[in-house]
Amino acid sequence: MPRSAELATRKRSVVVTGAGGGIGSCLAADLARYGYRVLAVDRSADALAVLSQVAEREGLAIDPLVADVGSEEAVEAAFEQLAGWDEPLLGSVLCAGYTLRSPLLDTSMAQFAGLAAANFAGVFLCLRETGAALRRTGLGGAIVAISSINAIRTLPAQPVYSAMKAATESLVAAAALEFGPFGVRVNSVAPGAITTAMNPDLDEHHPARDLIPLRSVGVPEDLTGPVRFLLSNESGYVTGATLVVDGGLIHTR
Repeated sequence: MPRSAELATRKRSVVVTGAGGGIGSCLAADLARYGYRVLAVDRSADALAVLSQVAEREGLAIDPLVADVGSEEAVEAAFEQLAGWDEPLLGSVLCAGYTLRSPLLDTSMAQFAGLAAANFAGVFLCLRETGAALRRTGLGGAIVAISSINAIRTLPAQPVYSAMKAATESLVAAAALEFGPFGVRVNSVAPGAITTAMNPDLDEHHPARDLIPLRSVGVPEDLTGPVRFLLSNESGYVTGATLVVDGGLIHTR
């Protein structure tokens, strides 16, 4: 059996960060439904408890872990935990982060530091640890970072958040170059207007709907197919790429 076909028949594990949030929780549950064992990481125990209830109800292989991805010690400990699993690591889906609507002149250093820790340091640490783990196993794999169309076309109301997402895109490209020789692909998904607890005002009545060519705001479920594709062998020759999932919004801004 060819190596790629053999790997496709083995159950593997995936780390999902920000797994307590709207997008992260949705992706963690979806990947578990498709047969992956998921290490669901979030700094909110309450949010992970909700995901655990879903997992118990549906019989999903989701292991919750309360940890801050902005902490090097916490991220290293999370990946050490994976070493004892029977399911070899496939990769990571990096969803952790939050936004801040604040003009640059009104943003404090404390606010900047918080955004940097959650939205960029966490990506750096998880990229590093995932890449190192996959290089050790020699099995290949894939990493998907959840970016934003703000990385490509900055919103004035979210300058620091947009900058962090742009930095994420740059780091994804660099990791794709570095990890490619040992069979690890690194890509990003850039959502547009997605309804989550972080964006509670985005609903079918929001004015943004009329700007979106598909005439609807997105929901977390709109990201499940793209993420699964980028993790799977179906995208085996795709790395260093950004898949925009925004209903066409980026072309109207």
